[in-house]
Amino acid sequence: MRDPSALFSGVIQNSSWTANQNGLILAGKALEARVKQLLNPARNATEAKEPKVSSAPAFQFKWKGQELCIKVRPFRPNQENWTEYSLALDDAAGKYQAAFPAPEVTETQKAA
Repeated sequence: MRDPSALFSGVIQNSSWTANQNGLILAGKALEARVKQLLNPARNATEAKEPKVSSAPAFQFKWKGQELCIKVRPFRPNQENWTEYSLALDDAAGKYQAAFPAPEVTETQKAA
């Protein structure tokens, strides 16, 4: 019995298409870019993008009526301790509430 992969090897070799390591097919400019990347790994290492450092604070607060809306950064259990994370959240919330106390409830809000 013939090897089934032998039937397709000639097709791949004789075409302008090729498969990358993930089994995806590349052609044209994508193929050229991948070949350049493989031939010059040192250049690609220097061009690698550095991870984005967020300039936003770890915890963001906003009053919505009498409710305090909180937007937090993700908790990374393998990199940090939950106690330290929760204490940082509590500290930031306390500072925010000291700087921006809860808004007064108006008569129209009480009636609603």
